[in-house]
Amino acid sequence: MRVFLFFLYKDMRIEHGKTPVTLTMFDNKIHPGEMGLLSNFFGPLGTKYFRNLFRNQLNIYSSTDGYEERYLDSFFFQRIREQYDYLSPGQEIEFYRSQLNRANKVIEYLTNMLALPKGIFSLRNEVKVFPDYPSQRLSQIADTNVDTVLRYETSRQMILAYLASPLDQRAASEKIQTRLFNFQDFLDKNLYVGKTGQTEKRVIFSQHDNHTNTALDFSFENHKRIKRKREAHFKKETFDVRKTNIKGIEVHTNMRHKGENESIIKSIMKAVKNHKPIDILESVRDSIGLKFVIMGNKDVRDVFISEFEEMIKKYKDFDRIEIDDSPDGDRGQNQSSFRRRRQIYLKGLSIPIEVIFYSTPEYLDSEYEVGKDFRGKAHDLYNMRRLGTAAKIIFMEEVYGVDIQPFIDQRLGVIADDLLYRNMIDEKTDEYV
Repeated sequence: MRVFLFFLYKDMRIEHGKTPVTLTMFDNKIHPGEMGLLSNFFGPLGTKYFRNLFRNQLNIYSSTDGYEERYLDSFFFQRIREQYDYLSPGQEIEFYRSQLNRANKVIEYLTNMLALPKGIFSLRNEVKVFPDYPSQRLSQIADTNVDTVLRYETSRQMILAYLASPLDQRAASEKIQTRLFNFQDFLDKNLYVGKTGQTEKRVIFSQHDNHTNTALDFSFENHKRIKRKREAHFKKETFDVRKTNIKGIEVHTNMRHKGENESIIKSIMKAVKNHKPIDILESVRDSIGLKFVIMGNKDVRDVFISEFEEMIKKYKDFDRIEIDDSPDGDRGQNQSSFRRRRQIYLKGLSIPIEVIFYSTPEYLDSEYEVGKDFRGKAHDLYNMRRLGTAAKIIFMEEVYGVDIQPFIDQRLGVIADDLLYRNMIDEKTDEYV
């Protein structure tokens, strides 16, 4: 423990209580200096405190009764209380454990989504159980008598837990869920017609290319109103729609909140793409949002957007609207007219509510288009490519001795096949194939 703490202090790169999380921290080499990150685990830990600790020694190194560990643990939990003041007294240990559990869920999520062999990539038992105190985790990372894979998984666990912590603080301090509830209440009273939550069924028939699954045409009546094209097939999908007071336009809508696993994975993917440290707060500015699928073509969509923007300006907490129609970087091919997006900023909320508007054809492509080489617009494919980018960092080939790219490719193929046949109907019976 003494040697590890010495290097933790000596090589620590903390400035004003913050240590950047870099992608190199996930490699197969245990760098004590880079474990400076763990010194501000769950909150900033300034260099001043560590300087005093090591400069004064406090006789902790000659101790054999665990005093140094207890001192370090006490310090960690003090920093948790200072950084996360919304916690009740005595909740620090439970918070620490919950963050470790959250990190484990990221690994389990990736393993399941990519269908990775669990015999290789499942967490070691020692990582699945949570010690009461951080010093027990730190000593496990530093101990060369511990298996390299276990040391790696322990280090990775603490880094992932550290990454996710700021999301809790932002959600608690800004009361995001309460703000979303009030925003939805405004929409219920000003946008929609009828009782709160009232919906009707609407069926969409669509024709898709047999190879790329691109939407070629659609109808709200039946597929026979669509001119039959060669090398194409039909799909049928039923929606719950709400009628709006914007020229009676009907929309399918749902509020979304980006999950913890997705947020962590997205922040890693963006760090890879931009060659920068991982910044989860900056990377996940779209953690809350609203999606509208407009029952109609792009002209109907544009009418809806224009009047929606004017209506939303009447909301009591409205601050501003930013147009954000640029395509996502890895979303697929032919991005010039994919969908429309608005970032709505409310007073007192640091992140915007991301509102996405799809015309019916745009939605169909976002749901089904496979494209060439699995590079289509379908969200399921986009999500799998994003997962693959993060997985290559989290499941290092140098650590596990296995290249996961074949598993990623296999999953992309499975998803593409599923999208091709999903909601496909028999032209003669209108029944699902």
